[in-house]
Amino acid sequence: PQVDVVRFTTFFYQFTLLFDQKQREKVVDWFGCACTVSPAALDDFEKEYGYSLRPEDFVNEGSYNSAWRVPRKPQRDWIDFLSHFVRANVKKLASLSHEAGKEAMMFLGDQWIGT
Repeated sequence: PQVDVVRFTTFFYQFTLLFDQKQREKVVDWFGCACTVSPAALDDFEKEYGYSLRPEDFVNEGSYNSAWRVPRKPQRDWIDFLSHFVRANVKKLASLSHEAGKEAMMFLGDQWIGT
């Protein structure tokens, strides 16, 4: 009863930080689309888009297909799929908060992949 704001923090968003042996950053992908993946999401993607994604769609020449590389069609489709999923589910979470008379707030990360 004393809570006024419900803060949703990184429910759908995973970011990639990879370091070498000297603890230097080698891959930093704050946009998270390559690591926001699950078996269920891959199955849902295949049902919706009519083809399955391959490991090479997420890891390309060791670059982990970060947002800094020009995305190929499978990556663009995956980003579109994730954005739709995140928007639909954030809407549900915000609605539940509003119905309970609370303000909904979201951490910056999740908005990067869809909201």
